[in-house]
Amino acid sequence: MFEVFFFLAAALVLASAVAMADRPPPHKPPQEAIDACANGKSGDACSFSLPARDDSGSARTISGTCDTPPEQNTLACHPAHMHGPPHGGSGGPPPPE
Repeated sequence: MFEVFFFLAAALVLASAVAMADRPPPHKPPQEAIDACANGKSGDACSFSLPARDDSGSARTISGTCDTPPEQNTLACHPAHMHGPPHGGSGGPPPPE
């Protein structure tokens, strides 16, 4: 009986390790977002600038609130409006019917 229990426990531990290995590492906020909340507390308004992603040379200003990202322990400025498609969407128009 003990051998069966031990085998099941070992199988569960192995399955958990495999599942965790498939997860991507947590995304670390940019240093500018961390610096924006260096003297703040959770829920405070914040903003920071990032270099341009194109040849325009204009920095982008991001506004949001200070928060601790999941699986992190550092307060960072979380953008109020994230860019990109909604959860699970492709960002394009719906397919024709």
